[in-house]
This record gives sequence, structure tokens and C-alpha cells, in this order.
Amino acid sequence: MAEEPNRIYHFLHLEDDPRDAEVIRDILRDAGITNQTVLVRSREEFLKAIEREKYDLILSDFSLPSFDGNEALAAVREKSAETPFIFVSGRIGEDAAIQSLLEGATDYILKTKLGRLVPAVRRALHEGEERKRLRHLEEMRQKAVDELQASEARFRGLLESAPDAVIITDSRGGITFANVETERVFGFKMEQLLGEPLSVLVPHRFRQMHDKLVTHFNVEPHRRSLNSGTELFGLKKDGTEFPADIMLSPLKMDHGVSVLAMIRDTTAAKKAELALRQNEENFRHIYEFSPVGILSFDANGNFLRCNPAVLNILGYTEAELTGTQFNTLTHPDDRDIGMELLEQLSAGTKEVISYEKRYLRKDGKVVWAYRIVSAVRDSENNLKYTVSIIEDITERKEAEDALRRSEDKYRSLVDGARDAIFSLSTGGIIQSLNPAFEVMTGWKRKQWVGRSFTDLLHPEDRKKVTSAFQRLVKGEVSEIEEYRVTKKSGESLTLEFNSTVQMRDRKVVGVLGVARDVTAQKFLEEELRQSQKLESIGTLAGGIAHDFNNILGIIVGYAGLIKKSLHEEMNLSRDVEAIEVAAKRGVGLVRQLLTFARKEERVSKSFDVNEVITDTFRLVQETFPKVISMNLRLSERPLITVGDPTEIHQAVLNLCVNARDSILDRQDGRPASGNLEITTAFVNGKGLLEKFPSVSYDEYVAITVSDTGAGMDEATRARIFEPFFTTKERGKGTGLGLATVYGIVEGHEGFIRVSSKLGHGTTFEVFLPSRENSEIPEIEDDTESVDVRGGGETVLVVEDESGLREFLTEVLTNRGYKVLAAGDGQKAIVLFLENRDIKLVLSDIGLPNVSGVELLEAVKKSNPDVKVILASGFVEDEEKDRATQHGINAFLQKPYRLDEVLRLVRSVLDAE
Repeated sequence: MAEEPNRIYHFLHLEDDPRDAEVIRDILRDAGITNQTVLVRSREEFLKAIEREKYDLILSDFSLPSFDGNEALAAVREKSAETPFIFVSGRIGEDAAIQSLLEGATDYILKTKLGRLVPAVRRALHEGEERKRLRHLEEMRQKAVDELQASEARFRGLLESAPDAVIITDSRGGITFANVETERVFGFKMEQLLGEPLSVLVPHRFRQMHDKLVTHFNVEPHRRSLNSGTELFGLKKDGTEFPADIMLSPLKMDHGVSVLAMIRDTTAAKKAELALRQNEENFRHIYEFSPVGILSFDANGNFLRCNPAVLNILGYTEAELTGTQFNTLTHPDDRDIGMELLEQLSAGTKEVISYEKRYLRKDGKVVWAYRIVSAVRDSENNLKYTVSIIEDITERKEAEDALRRSEDKYRSLVDGARDAIFSLSTGGIIQSLNPAFEVMTGWKRKQWVGRSFTDLLHPEDRKKVTSAFQRLVKGEVSEIEEYRVTKKSGESLTLEFNSTVQMRDRKVVGVLGVARDVTAQKFLEEELRQSQKLESIGTLAGGIAHDFNNILGIIVGYAGLIKKSLHEEMNLSRDVEAIEVAAKRGVGLVRQLLTFARKEERVSKSFDVNEVITDTFRLVQETFPKVISMNLRLSERPLITVGDPTEIHQAVLNLCVNARDSILDRQDGRPASGNLEITTAFVNGKGLLEKFPSVSYDEYVAITVSDTGAGMDEATRARIFEPFFTTKERGKGTGLGLATVYGIVEGHEGFIRVSSKLGHGTTFEVFLPSRENSEIPEIEDDTESVDVRGGGETVLVVEDESGLREFLTEVLTNRGYKVLAAGDGQKAIVLFLENRDIKLVLSDIGLPNVSGVELLEAVKKSNPDVKVILASGFVEDEEKDRATQHGINAFLQKPYRLDEVLRLVRSVLDAE
């Protein structure tokens, strides 16, 4: 066979000798076999080549350095059995050549006899093309077989998937096919039906008629459709008869006419028909006895018919309604909307409408009705008539009207309330606010509805409020709490919140609450508490004066000794040390009084109760009369709680003052002396439950104040915590001391218990929650002496007290600083502007003419980088806030301590 003209063959040549490959390529080209040959020399190149594409012919050397020809043949045959493969080798034994042919090689040619190459290649190409053609024919044949089988499978699948029983009979009436549905309908297995006459599926009483029909059908075959009108029956294997509908269709076959029968069990249809008749009867019953009215009008709104309920609602007879137009039954105010809706139904813009309207009864009364109107259309989609369902809702409308009046009354109460009333979602979103909210806060309600309520709160209260809100929506009982709210002006209000959850279907759906402005009340309480503090301080004044006289006596006495010693050249260290100790006692006493008397908001922090009790005990020990013997017994382990240590200090001090008065004012004729003892300890919370059911902590800190004073009878003991109740003479007490104690303890989630017997003293026990895991800030040891030196920086000292000014100047100069000094604020500003090298200003706050804070503002305005330290024995909150806003670097507590002054000056200068 000659090569195809212009055919370019695609060859793969495995050859490690390029010269042999070139010779073979030239022979084939000269013979007219046009080809594109891919030359590969190794195993890797060969395997990649046959994997990448197909070839018309593969030529291969038999023996290569790293690859064997048989391996190449095996790889090709594994991938393509029809690709021609010829060995062209310089040496191949006869046995190896024969074996290669057996393993699928097309031919083998020795390189010494290349004259066979061209015929062998042409024969291989011819055989390859022939194999391709035969394979194509085989594929075509297989495709035809597959399509025929698929067609048969589709036909069989169609019959098998038919919802009805399908049976095929041959020209003699024998069954040749029955689908699965036939088995289900008749109860026979397919193999039981094959070859049997169709009559086995016909009841005996109908077989004679069946035979006549079959004979007639064979003479004149025609298609008989389902639902032809003739009632037929089928026979199940178990003898049960059932109504059936049968379709017959002739099938022309090579061997004659066969019949395809489709049999439908109409038992369910018969039942459905019966059910339909029953439903129609039921509907008729519902129509007649329905509690809601059913009414129909034609397309023009004229009455057609109605059920008895309509007559009952409207008070008319059906005869009286005949010919009536629907709008004559409608309340005049509702007629326009009725006509508008009828036009929408007529135009087809709506198919069903529902609305509420008023009817006029025959007796003239107004009846409210909920009406659903449906359109019924003809084949051309024109409105034929309407059907209306009418429900009498007069009672509901009257109830709604009553509810609306009630809601209006409730709304007027809410809107007129002086307290803010609000509702929140379970996520904390504000749903509603009454007008009092605007009066309280200055905000408009619309600015906050839809926003989170936490945005209104003071930043320091948000975490606490969020936690309380989450507990509330989980169902926990809410206590009345006080939180701060930010007004539009930026001021803070203290509001008392009382909240409760809203439930629906046993689920929390929101929160309703009332907020009362208690800002003024809190102010009065704070003023009351402050006045009570001052009262307590007043009771200590005599003792304080006596103690200060002692301290001053020590200082004056030792100062005289020092003056005398200067002339006699005696050792001064002992005298100086005595003066220093006495001065420190005075400083400590003043510091305690300032801490106690300071007017501040309650702070909440962790602290050791033992430290507060120790400070309190030291104060009363130094100020109470010496006729009172005092004893302190503290727990060995720290007693940690969370709260305001100043308030606890005040509460214990009040109890001590009460004990002092009880000892000194006893009326039993015994000497005015006695014992006062303070103890601290841990108490298990379970042991307190019997007396205090609201105990909620595992451990409590117990503070006990006992005295051997006059004691109290039961009537007095029952009233001691009442505000303004006192047993003292007029002018000797306000009756607020123990009331203040009670409020402080309760504010710390604690409890107080008192036991007393007339003539045998009194014991007060205070229990505060133990918080051992809370951290206590470490207090720096102020006794450590340091020698911090300066680096030549210029410091401006401003102090109106000349002695202190000279002291600071000398101390800083001796430590390497350049010091400028001024006695008032005006001179200080002049010095600062004249000396631009001043790095730090150390100034008292209480200066004449220009205050320390005003000086701070002036120097910071002139040079923002200058460092400023303000000093004072006591700083008001407003002054502290103002100084902070203007960039103060540090505060220094008076009286000055050498080490503290040097350390603070150095740290402020070194700070960036």
C-alpha cells in the first residue's frame, strides 16, 4: 500500500548513536516517507515522549547503555497495543528477535541490512492503519449494540416506571411482559404471568364478556383510552376484585399484532370521589351552620346568596336581602373604601382583600366586621362574583377601644411621671423613653432610642451595669442600684434604677425600668456624712490639743537644749533626733485627721482591714482619756476586703467614740473608767446564715469593738441605728454616729450585730466580705535614706514661708542644683521669664497674689517643656483636676521630707 500523498508521519526513534539515527532518517526520506521524527536517547526521555503524545511508528535500538529495547517495547504495549514497533539494531540474536516478535514487536531489522527498512516501515504503517480502521469499525458496531440495548432499556425502564400496571400479550393472547406495578396491583410474580392468557386477571363473572371484547379487538384493532366510561374490574391473585380502568393499544410486530394493556386501579379514585361527595356535604353543613358569615355578590355588587350567620349578624331575612346592593348595608363612612376595593377586584389588581368595616343592622345598630373577599372569575378572567367571609368583631373592637383608653391613661401617667421610665431589648437597646428623661439629662429621646443604654453611663460604671443587666435577663432578681449617667452638658447624674424583666410565653423579651434622680439626695447624704465626720473630730479635739501640746513641748525643749549646746559644744545628735521623732508624730496625727476629714467620693479598692484598724486604734489611743484602758488584738493573717478604707476608718472610729461616751457617762455611781478592746478575725459565712439570711460569701472579716461601759436596755438597743436617735443630753450628740456606721457597713455588703446589757457594757460586731484574692498595693518604705544629687540644673523654688524657702534652697544647692527662689507667684513669673535656663519649678499651691496653679498655667504657656512640681499639705479635687489639665508633672505632700524632695526632683527632671 502506497503512502498517503502529503501525509507527514509522526515517528519516535530511540537511538543513542546520532549517526545511525541520521542514516535511518535519510533512507526513509529518500524513499518518500515524509516524517517528523522525535529522537530520544535515554529511558527518561523515551517514557516522557510516549506519555506526552501518540506516534504512527516507533523505531528502537535493541541494546542501549542505560535502557533495554524489551523494556521500551513493554512500556509502549502497556500504553498502546496498536502502535507499530520496529527494532533496528546492530546486533540481536535470533532467539531474542523471535521473543521480541512474540512480545508484540512489529518487525526487527539489523543495521547491517537496512535494505529491509523501507518495506518493513511501509508494511508496519499499513498494518497500523488497518488496525485503526478495524478498531473504528468495532467501536461503531459496539456503539450500535449499546444504543440498541440502551433503547431497549429505556423502553423497558419506561414501562417499569409507569404508575399503572402494563402488560403486553402476543397475537394469541399470551402474556409476554408485565411490569413491576403489575406485580403490586395483581399480586402475581412476573414469572407466574408469562405465557398465561390475560383472562387470568379478569373476574370469572366477566370472562365471557372479556373473550368477546378480545375477539372484536383482534378483528378490528384500535386504541382504547383510559376513562372510556365502561366500568371494568380486575382480579388479584388472592381473589380480591377491584374497580379498574383499562387502556388497550395494538402493537404491530413481525409475528403479528400484539396488544399493550395499561391497567389502572381506580379504588383510590372511587374513594376520592366518595370523599369529594362527603366533603361537599360537609361544606354544605359548614356553610349552613358556620359561626362566621359567608356572603356573595355579583360583579356589580348585587346580593346573590348568604348563609344563616350573615342573617344573624345583620338582622335581615334572605328574602329582604335579595336584590340589595352591598353598599346599602355598609356604614356611610366605610362605603368609599368598599367601592375602591371592589374596583381593584374587578380590574384584577387584587384577587383577595381583607379589611375591617362597619355594617348597619336592620335595627340601626352598628356592627364591626372583619371581611375577607375573594374574586371568582370566568374563563376569560372577568370578575364573575365575589365570596366574602364575615366575622363579627364588635366585642373585640369595643375591648380594643377600652384598651386604647387604658393605654392613653397609662401613657399620660408615664409621660407625666417625674422619674425616667424606659424599656430595653434583651440586648440592651433602648426601646422607649418618657419625657422625664429629657428633663433629667438634657438629651432628646429620639437621639437615644435604638442605641445601647450603656453609652449613657459613666465609663467607670459600665462594666458593673453590664454584668447586672446580664444577670437580670437571665432571670435573677434585680436589686435597686445606683449608677451615674452623663448629661448632655457633660455633668454626671446619680440615678437610682429599679428594673424588672418583661416576659412573653415564659421567655424574657425585654426589660422595663424606672430611674430616679438621687443626685441631690446623694449630695445631702455626703454632706451629712461629712458633718458627722466633723462631729467625730470635734469629740477628739481636746485629746488632739493635749497631744499637740506634748509634741510642741518636746520640740521647744530640745530646741532650747540645741541652742545651749551650741555654746557648750555638746553632742547634738540626741537632741536633733528627739525633735525629729516629735515632728513625725505631729505629721502623722495631722495626716490621719486630713485623711478622715477629706470630702471625697467613695473609692473602691482592695485593702487590709488590719492596717485601717491599726491607724484608728493609734488615733483613739493618743486622743482618748487615759482612764480608758485600751487593747488591740489583730488577726495574724491579713484581712483583705474591697471597699473604701476611709469609710471603714470612720465607722470604727464612731464605734470607739460611742464606747468612750458609754464608759465616761455611766450613771451607776461607779468611777468613770473602763476597758475598750478592738479585735479582728476571720468568720465562716455559713455560721452567719442563721442571723443574716442574705449571706453570700464563704468567709467574712469580723471587726469587734467591746467596752465595759453603761450598756443599753432592749428598747434602746432596738433603736440605736435610727438617724437622729440619741440618749445623750441636748447639744452632746446628733444621733447620726451609729446610723452612719450602719449605712457604711451595708454599703460594703456587710452586716452589723450588737449585744448589750444594762450595766455590763456593749459589743459591736461588723462583718465585711473577705476578698483574699484581691491585690493590695505595696506601700513604699518612706524611711529609706537616699542621697540623690543634681547635675547643675536650674530650679526655681516658690514658697511664701521663708523658713521652708530657705530650707529647700539650702537642700537643693547642697545637692548640686542652681537654685532661684521667690516668695510669691508674681515674683516667680518675673524670675522665670528672665531666666530661660530654668528646667524645673517647685512651688507651693497656696501662694499670695498668684496661686501655684495659676503659676503652673503661666510657665507652661511660656515654655511647655518646663517641669513643674506643686506642693501642699492638702489639695482640693478641683485644684488637682485643674493642675492635671495644665500638664503638672508631680504633686509633693507637705511637710517636706528631705529624701522625698530630692528623689521626686530627680525623677521629674529625668523623665522624658
